[in-house]
Amino acid sequence: MRVGYLGPKGSYSGEALFKLNFLTDFEAIEVSDFSTLFDMLQKRSLDCVIVPVENSIEGAVGIVLELMLKHDFIIQEETILQIQNALMALPGTRLNSIERVLSHPQPLLQCKNMISRLLPYAKVVSCPSTAEAARLASLDPKSAAIGSPKNAELYKLEILLSSISDEEYNFTRFFLLGRTNRSRTGHDKTSIACSTYRDKPGALFSILSEFAFRKINLTKIESRPSKRVLGDYIFFIDMMGHREDAHVKEALAALVDKTSFIKVFGSYPAFREKTV
Repeated sequence: MRVGYLGPKGSYSGEALFKLNFLTDFEAIEVSDFSTLFDMLQKRSLDCVIVPVENSIEGAVGIVLELMLKHDFIIQEETILQIQNALMALPGTRLNSIERVLSHPQPLLQCKNMISRLLPYAKVVSCPSTAEAARLASLDPKSAAIGSPKNAELYKLEILLSSISDEEYNFTRFFLLGRTNRSRTGHDKTSIACSTYRDKPGALFSILSEFAFRKINLTKIESRPSKRVLGDYIFFIDMMGHREDAHVKEALAALVDKTSFIKVFGSYPAFREKTV
């Protein structure tokens, strides 16, 4: 099985890949950007892909949610990775000599206050991944990268500062996407996206009441612009239960008449730490 992740080697996506329970025998394929990951899965060059979907500090990874809407892939599993952002550079580098700070946009946002305080004059440069940022920093004595401590090992960098996230609690949730539906395990989640009818009072309440009436626990609800009309939103909802559970099945059926659009991303085992 070929599984794609946002590379190069050493990225957080690569770390998350090895926390999955679903995969046991696979070949990890490095890909340079999210759009290419989804295109390769669409063309069957890959069997699955792992992608970050939300962070405890900065929220949703918008580009990934948009790509999930565009494609018809199924969530196979979720996993959660603790993010330990470190500042790294070539050995012997001093903070006052750093002119550029490189990282993926998410870690840059997660560490923005720390960067402003410690490196107020450095230019912040966005990179496709934390691992690519580390690779580039290994070639430039005036640059430093923010990423996993494993990046320092891979690219022979020195960790100048550890744990530089603005918030101590920093976790990222990942989805493994593929083509097959997962069977019920008894400890499942279901993820959907839907839109309400515009200018209809109580439209969102009407949707949420279907879950409340059936005592379905919603673990996430988030709105994002539909990009069609100002004020038009798509709601991303995660709930406990499998789509084949009777109460979840009933709720999803009820939403068909109450939404202008609904998409079920799949049902999958809720996160548990990987067992040895």
